[in-house]
Amino acid sequence: MQITAIVPSAITSLRVAALPFLLFFLYEGNSNFFLALFLFAAGTDILDGYTARKFTTTSRAGAYYDALADFNLIAGVFAIFTITGVYPPWILGIVLVSFALFIATSLSRTRIYDPVGKYWGGLLYVVIAMTVAIRAEAFLAMAQLVIAGFFAVSLASRIAWLLRETA
Repeated sequence: MQITAIVPSAITSLRVAALPFLLFFLYEGNSNFFLALFLFAAGTDILDGYTARKFTTTSRAGAYYDALADFNLIAGVFAIFTITGVYPPWILGIVLVSFALFIATSLSRTRIYDPVGKYWGGLLYVVIAMTVAIRAEAFLAMAQLVIAGFFAVSLASRIAWLLRETA
């Protein structure tokens, strides 16, 4: 195996390794360290896909590892947000259900296309960064509406696609 084949997964692993530190900084209220490390982690999410395409080493396993790393980071942060009272538990529930839907639909025999869902992770990354940077009540209320709305539209697009394909 060439070294270039493991580079994307190694980059993803940096995001996985950053998670306990991110959760610690967030729980302790150290916004500056959290944001710096979070931006690094978000950068690895961009860089791992880029290097996989650049070295032509994309794989289904690599894509799932990347998605799992994203889910762990996002779900972990929203769990801390829930524990510390920043967001209500139903927001974490939406994150968990979204990932379960992603797994269920990506493992189905027929690939379900969700044009909205592909932006879901990016939206959650932005909400996380803005939540830590802003923490204003008005923003938190708006973020809840955006998350719920985006989830509803993503779910509706999956259902519409499924109905169209099975009709």
